[in-house]
Amino acid sequence: MSSYAVRTIFSARLRAEGVHAAVTMTAVVATFYSAMALEHAFRLGVGVLVLAVALSLTAARTERAASRRRRLAGLVTMPVLAVVAGGVGELMVHLPTVGKAVFTLALSGAIWLRRFGPVATRVGAWVAMPFIAVLVTPVPGPVGAWTVLWSAPIAVLAWGWVALCQTIARRLGVLDATPPPRPAPEPQRRGAPGKAGWRAMPASTRMAVQMGLSLAAAFLVGGLLFEQHWPWLVITAYVVSAGNRGRGDVLHKAALRFAGATAGTLAVTVLSSLLPRHATADVVAIFVLLGIGTVLRQFTYAYWAGCVTGVLALLYSSFGETGGPELLGVRLAAIATGALLAAAAHWFVLPVRSADVLRKRLGAVLAALADLLRAVRHEPERCAEHGARFATDLALLEQVARTAELHRMLLRRRTRTARAAHPADAVDALRTLAEPVRVLAASAAEGSAATAGPHHLRLRAAVAANVTELRRALGHKPGDGHRPLPPAPADGEDPASAALRAVGTAVDQMAEVFPPVEANAAGDTAGATTVDTAGDATVDTAVGPDRREAEST
Repeated sequence: MSSYAVRTIFSARLRAEGVHAAVTMTAVVATFYSAMALEHAFRLGVGVLVLAVALSLTAARTERAASRRRRLAGLVTMPVLAVVAGGVGELMVHLPTVGKAVFTLALSGAIWLRRFGPVATRVGAWVAMPFIAVLVTPVPGPVGAWTVLWSAPIAVLAWGWVALCQTIARRLGVLDATPPPRPAPEPQRRGAPGKAGWRAMPASTRMAVQMGLSLAAAFLVGGLLFEQHWPWLVITAYVVSAGNRGRGDVLHKAALRFAGATAGTLAVTVLSSLLPRHATADVVAIFVLLGIGTVLRQFTYAYWAGCVTGVLALLYSSFGETGGPELLGVRLAAIATGALLAAAAHWFVLPVRSADVLRKRLGAVLAALADLLRAVRHEPERCAEHGARFATDLALLEQVARTAELHRMLLRRRTRTARAAHPADAVDALRTLAEPVRVLAASAAEGSAATAGPHHLRLRAAVAANVTELRRALGHKPGDGHRPLPPAPADGEDPASAALRAVGTAVDQMAEVFPPVEANAAGDTAGATTVDTAGDATVDTAVGPDRREAEST
């Protein structure tokens, strides 16, 4: 891909995220001032303001492309969850041990719910919002059931403002309503072939255990070593543990969290000690940081970590937490400790290999590609659907690609060679297929005569067979060997066949990374599965179309 194309894609993505950030911050500001009016009228305390901002900010991201039915479900569910979270916050003030235990069980249970399908996964995501808001409140909330009940209308305000702002933006055509790519729901199964014990445990269960241990250790160590600064440690442990995709991803996220948090904490702490404080200026700075973080979080998590940590530093300092360089050192130590505790929990307790996650995501992209190749001949009207699915699965692959790329870079620096095949090379090959897949799907959907020609059929049969072989190799299953692609005609190839050849070339490059498995070498790895550590899927990458179908084309 040329540098011009990369710049164009980057600029378009930056513009899209900028629009989303503008819509998000409009909803956040509206929610904040609505909650402030209630707080002044009924003297509810700063906790309701933190809850309002946290709920609106998170809802703007998670409900970006939600249907009307889903928004209504959230409008009913969130007030209940907010009240429950407020009650847990009261427990953490008056019965700290009980409150922290309930908090830990709630957030780990929210991850465990993912095994019950997409609806339960959505509820689990909603659970985290008000609980994290309770955790970041800089001062203990007002006591009493009456104040806790006010969490419900605050949640309604947040949900309502987000829904209104996003709906208007979509009607005006400035906000893309395309939902973000998400893994498929996790199928229910008692065990995986070739796996035993904890290795057959659903990914969501393993993640829930890891989250619970991370938070429990953070609460314990934070209370023993950091006294009133323990929230910094617990927040870091939660952020590093949430949504991990393998232990390599956790280490990567922990490093980004520490780097971003260090920059954000350093900047805000130094500025707070040098500049005069003013409540209005603090509020403006908080919203500016949140807006910047919302725009840049899609490019690397370090930006979001830095901005949110800066917001927390401003929030805490606004309520009397001062200390200059000494406080800076305590914050950084707490952040580093929380990141290390989370990384240790995911590395040593029910660990998931990042290589397995990468194989799963590669297998999903290849499955979409195999369905597209089959549809080119048998169901041309569905080619657009399979092409869109390929793009979605490719976006999901990008979520885990950075960890693999960093491993490749470190490995090649250590061995001082650039020739050894690495799984990240397979990701590079798939990235080149976005345009060829679009051309192939469009040609088939338009009924191009070239897709029914004898050369195209022979080429498609070879590519389809090689895709099947590659999927078998990803699943550690023996195959029948790789097939050479037929040569191009002397007079050249039509656009559809040229796009298909580009697909075949990329598949050949991936086959160098994942060579076919010989039948006598499969051993105990036959039937192995890969696990998606986002807690959403556990699939066999080798499942695919029968090779005989490709042979008969």
